[in-house]
Amino acid sequence: MDIEEIKSTVRSHMADGAARTLNRIGTELWDKTADITFGTKLEEALWLLVEARELEHTMEAPVLFRTADRR
Repeated sequence: MDIEEIKSTVRSHMADGAARTLNRIGTELWDKTADITFGTKLEEALWLLVEARELEHTMEAPVLFRTADRR
């Protein structure tokens, strides 16, 4: 998958508002754990969505990603 497809898949998956770790996202979407997805296009897509302010993340471990609050 290219990065835009991954971003779209992650965006749709995260739309329920649940906070998830990289491990949970990878497992739910592709049955791949964080030891496999770390440093891949999935991780890049997550950080690009954070940069675009579509997702936000916690600052302490475990790092959780969730849909950004757009109030």
